[in-house]
Amino acid sequence: MSDYLPELDTAMEYFFDTVILPGDSLIVITPMKTYRLRSEDFAGIPKSRTKDELLGKLRKDILLGSSEYRKLIRELETALLGDESLEEKIEIYSSYSARLESLRNVDEKSLVQFADFLKRSPGQKYVYLFYQKERVPKIDWKELMRIMSTNQDNFGLIIRLMDLFQHFSRDVGFNTAAVKKAYADSSIAVHFLFLTKTPATDLEIESLRPSGMAMTEQSEDIFSAFNEVAAATGGISDSSANAASAFQRAVSASENYYLVYYKPQDYKADGKFHELKVNVKAGNYRIAHRAGYIAK
Repeated sequence: MSDYLPELDTAMEYFFDTVILPGDSLIVITPMKTYRLRSEDFAGIPKSRTKDELLGKLRKDILLGSSEYRKLIRELETALLGDESLEEKIEIYSSYSARLESLRNVDEKSLVQFADFLKRSPGQKYVYLFYQKERVPKIDWKELMRIMSTNQDNFGLIIRLMDLFQHFSRDVGFNTAAVKKAYADSSIAVHFLFLTKTPATDLEIESLRPSGMAMTEQSEDIFSAFNEVAAATGGISDSSANAASAFQRAVSASENYYLVYYKPQDYKADGKFHELKVNVKAGNYRIAHRAGYIAK
């Protein structure tokens, strides 16, 4: 997340008042740190105190974690307002784009390790993954076409622009299929909550934006990947500008489920992923279940 959204206060209020129960434990992973609250940590301490302490940490970590992103956006906007030549501005844009790209890296190894940790942890487990939509500075399409048409004799510039334009369409940086299998095998439900509220950084510097530049959403790769991961675990995906309402819907989905057990015939620990399929005999039902398991 790039902003601390006020709706998180409401979400945490709901979580501590309604959801968490004696004996539960909680892990919160922020852009900066991981916080582990064991069941005994809740004993004898008012929930309101625990909630307020956690909210303070969330607010601090989200702002610190997004500070480099905010700084780079502001520096790029300022640099493009300078008197440099078109070629120099394109190189400035390319350099800052690469630095912004490095900040959004999602580490596949860490994702798989977390799934393995959850699998080895006892009890019923749920993951609520919050991801705020990402907007990055891009050259407006009309402005890009204008630059290319007025610089047709500068082949080097045209090629550079084409390379940058291709960079606008990105692939997710981790193996989605491998991550899906790891989380499906973990016997957990992942609920993916995509927050559509426009990042405050966009609004703060909108009036300073150079002509021909626009902040454009660039979340489709991450959204698609985590949407698939949620579906593979039997969880839901929800898009909302309100983090609190999205969280409440995910919690509601978590509290309504059946546990179905079965033993495969001729089980072989072949280390392969085996798909599962659940059918009901009648009725208009939506079936959500994990996609399969790894036979070990």
